[in-house]
Amino acid sequence: PGDAPRAPSPAPAIAASARGAEAGQPFVRVYTPKEYGAPDQNWAIEQDDRGVIYVGNNAGVLEYDGASWRVIKTPNNSTARSLAKDGQGRIYVGAVGEFGYLAPDATGVTRYFSMLAEGPAENRAFADVWRTLVTPDAVYFQSPQYLFRWSGGRLRVWKPQTRFYRAAVAAGTLYIGQPETGLLRLVGDDLEAVPGGRQFTDEGRPVILP
Repeated sequence: PGDAPRAPSPAPAIAASARGAEAGQPFVRVYTPKEYGAPDQNWAIEQDDRGVIYVGNNAGVLEYDGASWRVIKTPNNSTARSLAKDGQGRIYVGAVGEFGYLAPDATGVTRYFSMLAEGPAENRAFADVWRTLVTPDAVYFQSPQYLFRWSGGRLRVWKPQTRFYRAAVAAGTLYIGQPETGLLRLVGDDLEAVPGGRQFTDEGRPVILP
């Protein structure tokens, strides 16, 4: 009969359940090497002030503007290991045997500009720049063989006794270790031992937080 009660439809409950399961889930988009046109190993990521994404890759620096990918090569065609952005929005790059920055050329296309020639010729042979770090007044490039500091238009270089461990910046201070002394911190132009730092003589990849 037309007046007989009808069983409620389960559809709204199912729809509500599905919506609840999705609540709070992030949107994830996976980009494959085939899409971005470079090898599958990526080492660092940074975003410039325009929102453009840069990725340190075995082929160089990948640039993604939200629609297309482009590879920015270093002069020696090496792997880009580390990236960092300074307070003015410039992105610095640490590569294998190279370091520099990204900037537009005369046509407005972003290019890699090497800073290697800013330092002494005898300090230009090194391996991976595992850390590119920014403080309010300097940019640091760190390889096992050297620590470079770019500040005030001048490049300063420090050498370890044997090799440097990977550096970190916390609260504006650079920390770096080496096997002979353990953890050091940069004070002015001097690398000074951190109290208790000898316990880190075997710690090659420290994580240092404020």
